Amino acid sequence: GQRPTTGENGDIEVRDIRLPHESVDLAIVNPPFARPPDHESTDVPVPSFAGFRTSGIERRAMSHRLSRICRSLDRPAGNGNAGLASNLVDLVRAKVKSGGVVAFVLPITSVQGRSWQSTRDVLPRDHSNIVVVTIVSAGSADRAFSEDTGMAEALVLAARR
Repeated sequence: GQRPTTGENGDIEVRDIRLPHESVDLAIVNPPFARPPDHESTDVPVPSFAGFRTSGIERRAMSHRLSRICRSLDRPAGNGNAGLASNLVDLVRAKVKSGGVVAFVLPITSVQGRSWQSTRDVLPRDHSNIVVVTIVSAGSADRAFSEDTGMAEALVLAARR
């Protein structure tokens, strides 16, 4: 299908892109780093899905759908405490074909953080030639590959087995 989209040059028709599993040769992913905070300290239900003016009902529906998807996976990389970036590792695993290349920009916590252990377990099991690149600097904002995260990041490159 198609849907209208408004951009700088006015309304245009955008075709939905379908990517069958194991159909992609190269995936470069810079996922959102939004992480659900302590729900008692926020009035936004499921803040990870709060973009694009989604309603609380839509955020809850997306959260429930993500939970169902994660439960259906064999040894998922995603972890709710790590945030949506870890779930996108699972999406890329499904879409990139054998021999394809993945590149992720991930929070530096993905290298050592406890919530990222599942991702660290999945990467060497499903990928080879893994390279992790970080930036050394005194300030965390100076260690980012992304312009607007304000946090240290790691670039993870690998070939899909």
